[in-house]
Amino acid sequence: MMRIREVRYFPLEEVWSDQGGVSTECKGPLGTQGIKRLLAAQVVHFVIADVGAAFTWIPVEQRFPFWKNEVRPHLIEPAQAEQGFRLDELPDNYGYVASEWMWSDGVVIVLCKYH
Repeated sequence: MMRIREVRYFPLEEVWSDQGGVSTECKGPLGTQGIKRLLAAQVVHFVIADVGAAFTWIPVEQRFPFWKNEVRPHLIEPAQAEQGFRLDELPDNYGYVASEWMWSDGVVIVLCKYH
């Protein structure tokens, strides 16, 4: 029986896929402008990291509507993440802290979910 790996804590030390592959190379935090730049320049993959759950990989063909409808309204900008934030001040009481990771297939935007 295959056991699904779960995210255990933040900050992440690695990102993995159930199809294999692991990345340990985080290039740093991302805000709205950085994500827009990456989306305009290349194919990027979004993945949600939620403590206690497996990574949720968003199908690449859904990246633009996912960005517009889910990520952008809930994105916690890097400066805000550093200074601290309150969940009750975020839409729907949850938000994402984004970071850029290198992957064999290109760039992955990891969204650490706080709720």
